[in-house]
Amino acid sequence: MFILSQDKKKFAEYKFFEVSKNYGSKKENKYCLVGTDYRGISGRVIILGSYSGEEAAIAELENIYTAMKNSETAYAVN
Repeated sequence: MFILSQDKKKFAEYKFFEVSKNYGSKKENKYCLVGTDYRGISGRVIILGSYSGEEAAIAELENIYTAMKNSETAYAVN
């Protein structure tokens, strides 16, 4: 699925998504949504969005899942 990042600076096709604790971020963004793109043999891990709580990051992951389930080809991270 093609994803536009939260900061609108990255747009690529990603094959794997996960919610991760963001250890090196500002205090207000403790969790991030990351995706692995299709570049190279193993791909690159890219931060697609940052969130203050784990629940918000999981909700965004669920939104991506729903979009994929509905056969959408592109999604913009909130």
